[in-house]
Amino acid sequence: MSSIHVCETNTTTIPNACASVGSAGTDVNGMAVKSACQTLVKRLQPIISKNPKGTWNDWVKEAFKQSISLSATGYFRGYDGNMNWEKGEGHPFTYFVYGAACSEVAIDCLTGDHKNLRTDIVMDIGCSINPAVDIGQIEGAFVQGIGLYTLEELNYSPKGVLHTRGPDHYKIPAVCDIPEQFSVSLLSPSQNPHAIYASKGCSVHCTKGERITRGLHAEQPPDA
Repeated sequence: MSSIHVCETNTTTIPNACASVGSAGTDVNGMAVKSACQTLVKRLQPIISKNPKGTWNDWVKEAFKQSISLSATGYFRGYDGNMNWEKGEGHPFTYFVYGAACSEVAIDCLTGDHKNLRTDIVMDIGCSINPAVDIGQIEGAFVQGIGLYTLEELNYSPKGVLHTRGPDHYKIPAVCDIPEQFSVSLLSPSQNPHAIYASKGCSVHCTKGERITRGLHAEQPPDA
């Protein structure tokens, strides 16, 4: 591991890299690195077979003496979908990410004001490469869901023009909107053969706003 150095990418080395968004960076870049490593191992295999007890430095030095290329570029274009949307048949994604969330919310039935007291989330993200990053993604996505469903109301004109186009027109979540007790746990590692180290890109779909709306209708006093 001490021989591995990671640096920022640029168009000098990768002219057409994809954006690392939607939790796809590890999937795409990880598979590209794997492809490059497999190319190098294949070139070194004849040397390794002649000196199986040698070290990495021994094999690399011998490859240098034999003028064997020690650089390789890996590329991964992503996963090919196979979905017929008109017939509703096929597989739109290579794999799916599942999770469950439960929130305890206190609601003022007269004003509609609410406070998220506790939220528990469990996510299946395969074999997590970096649990701290994955948990941060889940927490952030949940808070974004709070804003989407309870604060950031979209208002349109009669002609369909969106009036609420940014934080100047609606309130975004703040520290006080985060659950007082917030627990995120990762399900026991499940195998995902389609991604690097059996990991999964993670995201959260939040239906908290729908539950609060239903709660308001159910809990309003008879004379409200």
